[in-house]
Amino acid sequence: MEGALCEAFSRDCALIETFFWSPETGVRDGAAHWARLRRSAVLLGFPLEDAALSAILESLGGVVPLRARLTLARALRGHHHECVSPL
Repeated sequence: MEGALCEAFSRDCALIETFFWSPETGVRDGAAHWARLRRSAVLLGFPLEDAALSAILESLGGVVPLRARLTLARALRGHHHECVSPL
């Protein structure tokens, strides 16, 4: 990438991984989700802390299945954020 597009990408870009979680099974296809997130983070130069990712995943809970979204923001130095909603 070159010019203004590259500059905007480096400042404002975030990675988003959406996944299914249930009380019975946890994250569906979790290994595939985290492998994809790690590959993208490495390729694009995003800091990704495994301990922070694990803490977020352990914090998921409830009695109904959830659609969850994990956002990894470059501008906030690898800040992780999760958003969940019942299915």
